[in-house]
Amino acid sequence: MRRCTPLVALLGLLSLHAADAERPRQRRPDDLIRAAVTRTRPGDGFPIRPALPTGIRQRVTHEILASPRVREAYALLDPHNRRSADWHRGVEKLEEEKATWSVVSCLCHPREGVQISALQSLKRLGDRRAVPFVLLYAEYMAVDEEGSEEATVHGLVLESTAGTLSALTGIDVKVKRQDVGALKAGIEKWRRWLVDQHVLLHW
Repeated sequence: MRRCTPLVALLGLLSLHAADAERPRQRRPDDLIRAAVTRTRPGDGFPIRPALPTGIRQRVTHEILASPRVREAYALLDPHNRRSADWHRGVEKLEEEKATWSVVSCLCHPREGVQISALQSLKRLGDRRAVPFVLLYAEYMAVDEEGSEEATVHGLVLESTAGTLSALTGIDVKVKRQDVGALKAGIEKWRRWLVDQHVLLHW
């Protein structure tokens, strides 16, 4: 049997290291989450979005680690390196995988369109564990937005928020466009419902 000379062995090791260097390094779940919820421009934006609680962040991390498909879908949410079509496809794929907590975290995405997609996905998923955070999100969104285009999009956010909470709780509240008063009245009703369900719903 032919023995490898030290030089051949060294060349073999170098080629292995080169191959490892060429492989794309998987991003950690923390990095994926941070990218997905961070604005591409300085400042908080308006309306201010709620921060993602530690408990939900841990659940998202678990979903990413447990499923390569969830990881792949979540990577599409990055507003810095992806296009809007990718973001929405990411939400769709997360819904397909029934990754409720990952979809919930999309409410912290800096783009309103992604937030609306996430609200619609949560409505279809029907997972009532999402109610506490969606309710918190509703409280942050219950403000008036000025400007024609901004007001139109924000109105869709309010309508979608009300539709999702109505479906998840069974407490139907209609919100049309930027009817902040109607949303706030709904928030009070959904809060009372949540108090009655506190044993079942928590992060």
